[in-house]
Amino acid sequence: MSEKSVSIAFTGDLSFTKYFSDLSVREKIIDNTVYNFLAQSDYCVGNIEGPVMSAKYANGKEFSHFTDASKAALIAGMNIKIWNLANNHMLDFGDDGLNETLKYAEKNGCCFVGAGKNADDASTPIIINEGAGVGIISVTYTSAFSKNGGKCRCLNWNDTESIKKSIAEIRS
Repeated sequence: MSEKSVSIAFTGDLSFTKYFSDLSVREKIIDNTVYNFLAQSDYCVGNIEGPVMSAKYANGKEFSHFTDASKAALIAGMNIKIWNLANNHMLDFGDDGLNETLKYAEKNGCCFVGAGKNADDASTPIIINEGAGVGIISVTYTSAFSKNGGKCRCLNWNDTESIKKSIAEIRS
């Protein structure tokens, strides 16, 4: 590992929902001060609060979150290259929403943590080997699984064995 310092920024929830559907210019969505802070970070982790999707699926829930796929490049363009997907809204649209999210992350040169194609993928840490080295995992709580029929595609905070395995991988 190098002696160089590394800066990592973390965002709160990001969800460019219907209220942002007509906005396509970054300056209209995010303040320049915030944008510059994110741009100056070596790494930026964004909590993607709900799936990134090209289609709008009706699920009848008032508080279902998603980001229109047209905003995926905008997110990546804000230097948010690590997408945290372990949260209570990622499975609002089930497997279809998560599958599209993974596709758009990869298409825009972003990696993801906390959810994935399966339980092993969801528990795979992001490892930054610069500076002192940093490992990132992300977990969500049990109610996120009820939205997907109990299928394990997000790392559950009760899954202590997978969490221990992820931490051991980071330390190795």
